[in-house]
Amino acid sequence: MAQAASAVAEMNGGIVLVENGHVSFRMPLNIGGVASDRSFSTVASEMKELKEKVRENGYHYNDFFYTLLFLVCDFLPGLRITASGIIDIKKRQVIVPAKKFQS
Repeated sequence: MAQAASAVAEMNGGIVLVENGHVSFRMPLNIGGVASDRSFSTVASEMKELKEKVRENGYHYNDFFYTLLFLVCDFLPGLRITASGIIDIKKRQVIVPAKKFQS
């Protein structure tokens, strides 16, 4: 996770996949860290590549991008990733506190 977070910070936002200790996928999102100024076809192609890679690595649910979208929604029950760390929303408890990393 730290390696992925560091790679995302280097890009000033985006999506990174780390496999076996190496960054295997980078998708820069240079508009506020959440959107791209590149062409629709380029981003769509990268999204398809990422979806294939996560499926190859064992993600078996229907839509990976919705998982990313909702993982940070602290108004939904369950475990969520926030600036405070990984939290259990129902218990209102920090499970894994956030740590600062060097970029």
